[in-house]
Amino acid sequence: MDNAAIAHELLRQARELAAHGDNLYRVRAYRRAAAELFGLDRPAREIIAEAGSDGLMILPGVGESLSRTIAELASDLSPLGKAG
Repeated sequence: MDNAAIAHELLRQARELAAHGDNLYRVRAYRRAAAELFGLDRPAREIIAEAGSDGLMILPGVGESLSRTIAELASDLSPLGKAG
């Protein structure tokens, strides 16, 4: 999955979390991570290849759990990741 596809998926997940009344801060984190991915000047997969999922924590608002979610989406192991 490329950055835009990952970002769109994070926004979809944020909508789903919000619809289920999940923690507002978690919803905001997903939305912020999506915005960061849209503006990132290099592929998230490249960051992951160099530094693992922890490398994504350089993005504002991205913590350990969200970095793993992004890495899973970026990987070919994710059902959604196979599309990109």
